[in-house]
Amino acid sequence: MNVNSYRLNQLISNGTVKEVKSLPKCPLYIVGKIYWCGYWQKYYTVLDVDYEKCGKYKHLRSVAVRWEDGEIGKHCTSLDSIRDYELTLTA
Repeated sequence: MNVNSYRLNQLISNGTVKEVKSLPKCPLYIVGKIYWCGYWQKYYTVLDVDYEKCGKYKHLRSVAVRWEDGEIGKHCTSLDSIRDYELTLTA
């Protein structure tokens, strides 16, 4: 897959990232999954996610993540199906 990120391409080339998957049009976070943040240019693992049901839709309240450097944080930014990806790291 050709990704529009120099840093992500480096991680693929050096073997850190095994697989890159595009996200669907309206992606939802899934606990335990690893995602690439196209804005910050680094990956993170989802630790916890809180959605509020609004009719047939889900509205993100917050997501707790562990960034690749080990820092743990919480934010309320939805996934971007154009710049973000789901990753599988090499074991």
